[in-house]
Amino acid sequence: MFAETRRFMLPIVASLLLFSVGRAEEPQPFPAGVYSITIKAREVPADAPADVRRALIAKYVLTFSANGRFKTVANGELDAAGRYASTAKHLVITDETGPGHWKCELAFRIS
Repeated sequence: MFAETRRFMLPIVASLLLFSVGRAEEPQPFPAGVYSITIKAREVPADAPADVRRALIAKYVLTFSANGRFKTVANGELDAAGRYASTAKHLVITDETGPGHWKCELAFRIS
C-alpha cells in the first residue's frame, strides 16, 4: 500500500514546486535546477490514513537537468525518474522508472 500511495507524490511535489518557483515578467522555459520541499507531520491532516501520512512526510528533492531528464528523491531514496519538456507556459513530465512513477505524462500550466 505504501508503494501505491507513493505514486501520488510526483504530481503533488511538482505542483507545490510550481507554486514556489518565481517567474520573470518575460515568459521563459522552465529552469533546470534542483528544488526541494519538506512536508512535516504537522502539515498533514491528523485524520489522514497512516500509509498516506508515511508517504507524505518527507524531504523531497526534485532535480531537472539541462538535458531534459528529471528525478524525484524522497528522504534520500529515488521516487521517480524520467524526462521533461517545457515551454514558457507548460511543463510536461513523463515518468519512466522508480517506485513512485505513474507510467504516464503529467502536464502543468506555468503561470
